[in-house]
Amino acid sequence: MRVPIRQIFGPWQSGFVLDKHMVKSIYVGDDAHGRPRFESLCTEVGQAVFELKYRGNTSRAWPLAQALMTHLFSRWGEPPHMIIPMPPSTVRRWQPVLEVARRLGQLSHLPVLDRLLTKSRANQSMKNLSSKAERVAELSSAFHIAPVPIGWPMTGCNALVLDDLFDTGATLECACRTLRSFGKLRNIYVAALTSS
Repeated sequence: MRVPIRQIFGPWQSGFVLDKHMVKSIYVGDDAHGRPRFESLCTEVGQAVFELKYRGNTSRAWPLAQALMTHLFSRWGEPPHMIIPMPPSTVRRWQPVLEVARRLGQLSHLPVLDRLLTKSRANQSMKNLSSKAERVAELSSAFHIAPVPIGWPMTGCNALVLDDLFDTGATLECACRTLRSFGKLRNIYVAALTSS
């Protein structure tokens, strides 16, 4: 899988995106109901995310996890001790980010803490908010830390937060600030499969 990694910056120690989601999108006319139609060309990573997320092709989680393992894990001086998938914005029968996180956990032999970070529903859809500041304001109290099981060694650990799409960075920023306020993690790394 071709992966032209890009670094992303925010309230985390280090973050990367595997690739852009789409190479181009061309308007091809309106459908019978007057809605615009587009022909889109995705990157290889973007196509895998699309098939996983919207076509239910869970086999696409493996190459995405392998790309993360191969291209990102060596970039962190201190390796992560756990993987924290971003809580979903849309409820699905299965969650694409969690599918990739579980495969990555198998490849890296790291635990996947899929219930540590939770998200309450935002009042507005992020698509309706145009600026990053508006999105941060909407999400500022949306994330919460669930109770940690007794005996779980969190203090001084490094966490990898995994998301499927990096747009403005508002969602990852708010999630990482919540994790930082938890006060137990040493380093927080982020990885996103694609960017807009």
